[in-house]
Amino acid sequence: MIESQPVVIVSAFGRGHALAHELRLQDIPVALLDVSPSLGESSADDEEGPFGFFSQGLTATESQRLLEESPLLQIQGFAWMLPRGPIEMRGALANLHRESYGIPETVWNWVYGEGPSTVKDHQYLLNGDFTETWFYHVSRAFHSNHWSPNYRAGLVEGSLPFGSDFMLRSVHRAGHQKSLEALAQVGVVVKAPVEILDVAREGNTRLKSFEIRRAGSDSTELLGFETAVWFLSGEETERLAPKLQEKLLPSGVLRPKGSWVRARLKVPPSPPRDSLPLSSAWVQDTDLPWTHDNLFVVARTTNAELFDLWLRLPESFRFQKDYVQGQIQACVDALEARMGTSGITLYEDPVTIRKTSVEVGPSRFPLYDEKEWQDYSHPKWRNFDWVAPETSLGLGWNFLFLRARKSAADVKAWWLVREEERKKREMKALAQAQKNAARVETESEK
Repeated sequence: MIESQPVVIVSAFGRGHALAHELRLQDIPVALLDVSPSLGESSADDEEGPFGFFSQGLTATESQRLLEESPLLQIQGFAWMLPRGPIEMRGALANLHRESYGIPETVWNWVYGEGPSTVKDHQYLLNGDFTETWFYHVSRAFHSNHWSPNYRAGLVEGSLPFGSDFMLRSVHRAGHQKSLEALAQVGVVVKAPVEILDVAREGNTRLKSFEIRRAGSDSTELLGFETAVWFLSGEETERLAPKLQEKLLPSGVLRPKGSWVRARLKVPPSPPRDSLPLSSAWVQDTDLPWTHDNLFVVARTTNAELFDLWLRLPESFRFQKDYVQGQIQACVDALEARMGTSGITLYEDPVTIRKTSVEVGPSRFPLYDEKEWQDYSHPKWRNFDWVAPETSLGLGWNFLFLRARKSAADVKAWWLVREEERKKREMKALAQAQKNAARVETESEK
């Protein structure tokens, strides 16, 4: 007998947990399939990414999901380390920093939280003087899922509230397991870990079941569903099973042009080191492309001497040791020059140059060519929703949740119609049964 659930969420690294919880709060039956181990070797830090998250606008279930790891609040807000000094979005000197950089108040407010809203705003950002708009563009480009050598690569829509509370999570494997257990406690049917080998179609417009295999099992089983939400990128889907990808994503896989890569640095004690925020984004020249050593993140770890370095590199080079180490050294040189210190060393290479591409698997935070991303044809399955970098406006938790909220709204609307139709059928069946019973009673009286 085939097991079946009305809603199936396919997730990795906790991406679909908030949605599963939200749907269960609406009494919608949900199964969550966790496929994290199938996607390659990486640490929890690699899976978390360089972005942190902004608390403004999060729903209760989204906040609960992120607060599971007891994140730390960066009091001064998101921190930029720019050529002429820092900008701390919530610091006491934030307005002074804005004025020192000549950032128009309108542009600052768009970055801080309001976001551009009119056609006139968008035209100004697209065609206005870059000396006035650069701060919006670099802020928007930081979370962008686009790779472009153009320094004006920032989008004009989908901005995040950089003036909101900014928080960083210290993640670990045990936290992921606890999150799965919390979902099970609210009634989500959790299957973890599993492999998904294939998908069955129902005609040309609908999907009906996944073929799955539980960890440690040699046998497979079918899991039927009425609607599915998929939280994997195209490359991650291909990694699970090529024939699965070919069916789910008939347009093929959108290949990234770049990705975020993480290394770990050892920074000797010094007053500049002690004054570094929990996380900061460094730009050396706002007029040059925001890649390589011209846009990188330095984030503290639980060890006072160790810092994570995140930088954006071309996808074709992320497994080339000499190239990657050279780019890391360029970031180290920039850090030492800006901090006025020396002795910063590479403590741990990125996983991409410690292991093979087969072992590591697809990038967790891919960056696509903007035109290819815009032209890519999404799957048209009527009961399948795709939450991924290919369908989101950016990377990181905030953009993931923005896209997943659309899935939540669609599933809730579908469930409401489904339940209304079910109740109508039951009422009709009950009325027919009562009518039949009355007829039998009448005939027996005769």
